[in-house]
Amino acid sequence: MSEIWFVCCPQENDIGICCKWFRMPVGASGWQCMTPKGKILGIDYGDRRIGLAISDETGTIAMPWKQLEVKCQEDAVRQTRDIAAECRAVCLVVGIPLNMSGSRGPMADKAESFASALEKAARLPVYRFDERLTTLQAERSMLEGDLSRKKRRDLRDKLAAQMILQAFLDRRNTGYDF
Repeated sequence: MSEIWFVCCPQENDIGICCKWFRMPVGASGWQCMTPKGKILGIDYGDRRIGLAISDETGTIAMPWKQLEVKCQEDAVRQTRDIAAECRAVCLVVGIPLNMSGSRGPMADKAESFASALEKAARLPVYRFDERLTTLQAERSMLEGDLSRKKRRDLRDKLAAQMILQAFLDRRNTGYDF
């Protein structure tokens, strides 16, 4: 049965507004929500550094990939958009660092602003994902691995991006409706 893809944007979820992809087989009734299949780029946004992770084609495994040094949000959007195009990502996942109470702080607002600008520039669905404690988890795992301070700095953001993306993939693959 052939499929027709539609994109419906924006949609409200528990942490803000995101894009949703819907697919509807020809001749069927009702909508089935899903993210598109293919490589997904996970993003840990920061003022100076951005960690990137990439999924495999099946959207099952997230791997740490790159760390970008950025000067400003516009630079971050441009570099990330170019990388998303280069790796042929089908969608992007930006971590939103909510407070432990679930409220938004200044960094969550910056990450949301980045995600919105990236969505316009890349013309791809951008999912927002709660990333509470991922940088701390990445730091702890590197300390347990006895990595030097320099190696930890070089790996921290891309490992945090991997944790964000893997959590997103795990939720998506268990049927969570984004």
